[in-house]
Amino acid sequence: MRTPPLPVPSLLSPWVSEVLSRSTTTVVLVARHRDGRLAHVRIHRCAAGQLRGTYPVGKHDIEVGITDADGGTAALYPDLLESVTAAVEIADPRCRRIIVSLPVTAADEIAAAEQAGLRPVVEVDLPGAELLLMVAEPTWIRDIDGTADHVPGT
Repeated sequence: MRTPPLPVPSLLSPWVSEVLSRSTTTVVLVARHRDGRLAHVRIHRCAAGQLRGTYPVGKHDIEVGITDADGGTAALYPDLLESVTAAVEIADPRCRRIIVSLPVTAADEIAAAEQAGLRPVVEVDLPGAELLLMVAEPTWIRDIDGTADHVPGT
């Protein structure tokens, strides 16, 4: 699947960002909060990455990863994730899904993603990892299918 070029989203205040690297499918930003927190944000087209065979990927779907400024343990700040998802929706209005993939055992990170408005969708197995895919969808997708969270028979 040929993927469209990935735009560079502008984070929303109180976060600011600077591009560290960019290709047609990946953008890496350093994000700074006015209170001094730093993080790296990697934004990647799902169709060109590790998730391309794990679910019915759309060519505009985007995977987001956040790590601490040293590239170490994940520093999934809910307010940063909210800023990133909002910025992606603005930068790529055709994006149907913003995905965060987290280890199924990462309870604190899963809770932080839920706090940021993402919902768990499916667990997937990749070589060496069992991941939970969490999704944020733009309003126009939620308006099309208001039953997305309903499991038949429950």
